[in-house]
Amino acid sequence: MMSFIRLIRLPNIIIIVFTQVLAGICLHPMALGLLKDSHFWIIILSTVMTASAGYIINDYLDVNIDEINKPDKVIIGTSIKRKHAILIHITISVIAVLLMAIVSYKLAVLVLVIGLLLIKYSSTFKKQILIGNIFVSLFCSMTIFILYLWNSTIHFNHVVAYSVFAFITTLNREIIKDTEDIKGDRMQQCQTFPVVYGINKTKNLLYILNAVILTASIIYFYQLFERHDYYYKHMDYAAFAYALIFIIAPMFYMIFKLIVARKVTEFGYLSKLNKLIMLSGILSILFLIL
Repeated sequence: MMSFIRLIRLPNIIIIVFTQVLAGICLHPMALGLLKDSHFWIIILSTVMTASAGYIINDYLDVNIDEINKPDKVIIGTSIKRKHAILIHITISVIAVLLMAIVSYKLAVLVLVIGLLLIKYSSTFKKQILIGNIFVSLFCSMTIFILYLWNSTIHFNHVVAYSVFAFITTLNREIIKDTEDIKGDRMQQCQTFPVVYGINKTKNLLYILNAVILTASIIYFYQLFERHDYYYKHMDYAAFAYALIFIIAPMFYMIFKLIVARKVTEFGYLSKLNKLIMLSGILSILFLIL
């Protein structure tokens, strides 16, 4: 059981559920009614199952690379047999599509397409320059945007803002992870950005992405000052203070650590720091209901 939990990246699954529930509560005008809607929970379950299936097929096709980059974390072929892994992948992928069909046939088709693209990602996209990174980032941003596709009464502007935040921060982290995995990727002839252009040019790209995240965060939270009248202004200051401490300051620190990063372990630290910034960004949605 523990091997399966590690295989589907349980912490990431929890973050997906948390993100969708929080987005639903804070961005929908009738939050309590939304929580009572069975379709809302079906969408979350389908999303989680699609993500889990993606993690499984990724590890299934990545065994050779993982044996080089992280041999102590290989699950498929050791704790879980390969045939069992592929059977689990197919089963939960089919269930995810069928569940979404209860909500909407159009969304079910979307889940089916995403599921097929996740297979293509694991076999081809992730080995090509930026294509795999961009696809994973789009998938992460869709965990929020799919709520709007289902229910258009959800606040569009904020949905777009947080979807873009999820996209850029995920893209940032994926490129950092590619830098961390450069040894195995190079041996398997994967054409990732760090493999093709080297560490220095990869860091230049990461500087740009971090600058975009930093600038966009400052602009977005500064605009919150104008959304309330005088009597609610203290909440706007609280939101900006939160962003300053938990998003903007860590972004500056991350850029500094990126400048001095040389070793693989240092990029591993940056990856974890980026995930914390993503989580802080998600939590900031709470200020939209204050």
